[in-house]
Amino acid sequence: MCVLYLPRTIGVRLNLASLIKLAGTAYTRVELEALADVCRKNNITILSDEIYARLSFGDGHVCMADVYPEGTILTSGFSKWSR
Repeated sequence: MCVLYLPRTIGVRLNLASLIKLAGTAYTRVELEALADVCRKNNITILSDEIYARLSFGDGHVCMADVYPEGTILTSGFSKWSR
């Protein structure tokens, strides 16, 4: 995972819906912890759309709020109601 941010960045939208739907995969705990470290150090809030969380198989779903509870806002279907 590559994280690109600017000094003025205040938020990141983590769209798990597209990743799971298109690739049949999800971020690992290690990847989410790396993202959380960058966001924690830079006081960045994450908006995490976890609409397909219940459809994960294999190792299961890792919720961003479990890794970065103090800086995560969870949604389920953000793209469905944001238009």
